[in-house]
Amino acid sequence: MKQKGEFYKVKKSGFSMLLLLICVSMLSVMPVSAARKKSRYDLQFSDLKVNKKKLKAGEKCEISMKVKNKGTEKIQRLTVTYQGPKRQYYDVLLKYKKKSKRWTGNFTVNKGMEKGIWKIWCVTADKNYDEEYYYSCYNKNLDKLITPGADFSKGNIQISGTKADYKKPKIRWNNLKTWNEQVTAKGGIINCRLKVTDNSGISFVRIIFAKRPEEGKKLIPDISIIMKYNKKTGYYEGSSTQGKGKYLVAGITAADLFGNEIFYYNSQCESYGYYQPENSIRKDLSDLSVSLGISEDDIPQETEKQTESEREPIAKPRKTDVFVNKRSPETSEYDYAVVIDKVVYQYRMETDDYAVVAFDENNGNMEDGRKVKVRAEILGRPVTEVTLHGEFDPPQGRVHLILPESVRKIQIDECTFKAITFPSTFTKKNSKSIVSECTIGKIYLAGKSVYTGNIYQISGLKTIKLPSKLKYIKAGFLKGSTDLEKISIPNQVRTIGKEAFAGCRNLKIYIPATVKNIGKNAFGKGDGCVKKIYCVKNSAAYKYAKKNNIPYKTVSIKE
Repeated sequence: MKQKGEFYKVKKSGFSMLLLLICVSMLSVMPVSAARKKSRYDLQFSDLKVNKKKLKAGEKCEISMKVKNKGTEKIQRLTVTYQGPKRQYYDVLLKYKKKSKRWTGNFTVNKGMEKGIWKIWCVTADKNYDEEYYYSCYNKNLDKLITPGADFSKGNIQISGTKADYKKPKIRWNNLKTWNEQVTAKGGIINCRLKVTDNSGISFVRIIFAKRPEEGKKLIPDISIIMKYNKKTGYYEGSSTQGKGKYLVAGITAADLFGNEIFYYNSQCESYGYYQPENSIRKDLSDLSVSLGISEDDIPQETEKQTESEREPIAKPRKTDVFVNKRSPETSEYDYAVVIDKVVYQYRMETDDYAVVAFDENNGNMEDGRKVKVRAEILGRPVTEVTLHGEFDPPQGRVHLILPESVRKIQIDECTFKAITFPSTFTKKNSKSIVSECTIGKIYLAGKSVYTGNIYQISGLKTIKLPSKLKYIKAGFLKGSTDLEKISIPNQVRTIGKEAFAGCRNLKIYIPATVKNIGKNAFGKGDGCVKKIYCVKNSAAYKYAKKNNIPYKTVSIKE
């Protein structure tokens, strides 16, 4: 019993000590907690000075003041917001100078500023357009009801000889562009740029992105990118690193130096439960989406921007059939289609996009050599496919077909063209697009292409200039193109796939020493082999030509 009693006393005294320690620790924490409850900023302003009270256009003056902060947050910067005689506002950024122990900045009379007396409306600590304003102290002489307030009457400035600008900034939509960069499995970088103009000057430009939500969830526009002006390019540019997902532009805001602000809202957001904010302008910005962390083939490509003349009102397609060929109406019916500049765009409900399916030449054939630029979008929906078959409704004239970056799939056969300009999507590594058994005078591949597309059995093609960045020539590229006479392989190419130029019996081809891998029958065999290979001695092409008995000529430089 004695041992138990002693143990109990020790246990009880140990509990008392523990309780005492907790109380002491609580007491020590209390002052810190109380301090945390203080406001982040608690500012007192004094000794406000303006070194010049009357200004003309182009002149400036210095504003300075002393600031005492009783709050917990350190001030990074101060912004003095001036209010004009009518409805303009102007921000002056103040910086702290250690020598004078004052916050100092310059008020400049900019083009478009109202004439009359300008008064300080408020002073804000760490004003940030990405977040809420942390702290603002208002001029109690303008409104006594707003708190906190202070007397800023000594900061009044009188301006003369100016003409006020009340117009809102103008966004140049044809210069607006979004794209992705450094995409990995985890995400990447959203890049954007645009041009904004104003009669006076731009205060800030902001693009707000939102991650496309899962089904049943609402969209949250929480990615704000403040754009910075690049003098070299003339664009406002910005970027943001984000995780894997699909992102769309929720809104774009621009403001001039005097608070004239314009806000565009993306109508596409409505399908995700996010509706038009107050004082915003509704606009379809669906073509500005960006995908990060998704396989290359699934990434939506940049959509070409259209001029205002290309955006004229178009009647929505109905189920009523569109007949495009009077000679064979039984095979020329396209439902849910529209015809623009003789090109037939068919709407596909299952994918909510458009495909080019035919050419309408009931009112006369298109003249030879005419450039036909396929639209990137119809009624806000992207044009993602081109499917043309010679037995149905191809163009009767030898036109130059120009395809936009929005097109991801191309299926063209038994058609005749003067030329075709392909988008970069056609030359993706795993592209399933095919162009075959056609007569094409010239072929233009996208300049940034690394792979060639699936093109073979082309008649009428004498030569083709391959992109300088090309690294890989796909198997079967230009196979059976008997009219092909001359090709020079770029120095960046490392691999030529099997049967790439098989059957091109009139072809003279230069192959640099940088080509290390050549596939089986890449230049044909027997009667179907190329006419001559120009190569560097002891290169892979040189050894291949000797081994397969193909005529060759060694060169030291490209011939």
